[in-house]
Amino acid sequence: MNKKISLIAIIAFGVFFATFSLFPNFLLTLELKVFDSFTVLARNVASFFPKFYGSVHLDDIVIITIDESTIKNLNKKLPIPRYFFADLLNKLYEANPKIVFFDVVFSGESENREDDIKLAEAIEGRSNILFPYASDEMGQPLATDSLFLKGLSSAGYLNKPFDPDSAIRKIRPLDFNLNGTIRDYCAEFYIFSRYYNYDLGSIVLSKNKVFLNNFKPKREDF
Repeated sequence: MNKKISLIAIIAFGVFFATFSLFPNFLLTLELKVFDSFTVLARNVASFFPKFYGSVHLDDIVIITIDESTIKNLNKKLPIPRYFFADLLNKLYEANPKIVFFDVVFSGESENREDDIKLAEAIEGRSNILFPYASDEMGQPLATDSLFLKGLSSAGYLNKPFDPDSAIRKIRPLDFNLNGTIRDYCAEFYIFSRYYNYDLGSIVLSKNKVFLNNFKPKREDF
C-alpha cells in the first residue's frame, strides 16, 4: 500500500514538474483565471446587496467593440473607413452621452480624404470626446491626426501591459519619456476626471502609488 502511494506521489510530482517546466506561466495563468471568476462572483453577489455595496451602474456604460464579426457584418477590411466612425458618433450623440472615449488612434490620412473630413465634421463642437495616444515600438507617442483634435485636449495614453494569457487586467497610471520624466497620465485617469469633474492636478504620486486628493466618492458611485 505504501509503495503504491509513493509511486502515485512520484508520478504526480513528475507531472507537476514537467508541466511547469514546459509551461512556466501555467500556474500564473490559472491564478488569473481564478481571480477573474471571483471578481465576477463578487460583483454578482454585491448586486443583491445594494444597501451595503452600492448600486451597480453598468447600464451607464456602453462598450462598442470591433471584432471579426463586426468586420464580417460590415463587409470591410481593416482599417475600417473613418466615415463609419463619423456615422457611429452621430448615432451615439442622439443619446446625449456624457463622455465618448475612443480606444483607437486615428493617425495619418485615409486613402479617401473625404472619410477624414466626415469624421472631423462629426467631432467638431463635441468637446466631451476623448482621443488618447499610443506609443510605437520605439516608445515614441503615436497620436490622432490634428485634423480631428480641434478644440480637444489631451486624453492620456493607451498602452497597457498584457498578462501571460494575453488578457489586460491592469493599467500603467503614468507614461514616461525616454529620459524618465513623466509624459502624461493614462487614458483611464482622463475618463475618471471627466466623469467626476475631478481635477487631475490633485493627483499625488508617492513611492510608486497614486493618491486622489480631495476626492470623496459616494457609495452609489461604485
